[in-house]
Amino acid sequence: MSRPSSAHHNSIAQAIARDLDGYWPQLATYIDLVPRIYPETPLLGAAVFWLDHGHIELIGL
Repeated sequence: MSRPSSAHHNSIAQAIARDLDGYWPQLATYIDLVPRIYPETPLLGAAVFWLDHGHIELIGL
């Protein structure tokens, strides 16, 4: 499976940012950092476990 283009990643990121509001800058930093540390392992998504709501939000990249 090929990695999404950076333009595709950015459009998804912007849509998710609206939902994650103030948490997005920190999450986006982690999403950008993981492929730099582990370039041999593709990052397919991310997840946020909302403790106060008791559910997981999955983010496909």
